[in-house]
Amino acid sequence: MTSKPCQIRDFMLTIYHEIGHTAFELILSENQRVEWFGLCAKQQIISWNRAGANPLEHFCDNYAYYVVNGQMERAFFGEYEFIEKNVFNVGGAQ
Repeated sequence: MTSKPCQIRDFMLTIYHEIGHTAFELILSENQRVEWFGLCAKQQIISWNRAGANPLEHFCDNYAYYVVNGQMERAFFGEYEFIEKNVFNVGGAQ
């Protein structure tokens, strides 16, 4: 049985989405979580998954997309920068 690339990608997005829940709780500080909710409140959330307008699910979608694709579209209202800076510490202190 051979998996199609889109099936593998969807599987990986699902796995990393679920890991995103843990990342939200364990990596982000309370202030960073508040910042994320504020970022989401300023926009109408558009999600590739079923997150709808739920900021936590939206974070998990963005986390998964960042991990699987290596980057996100920078047009996503600062979400790319937030994930990169606050979760993966790109450009931050070592």
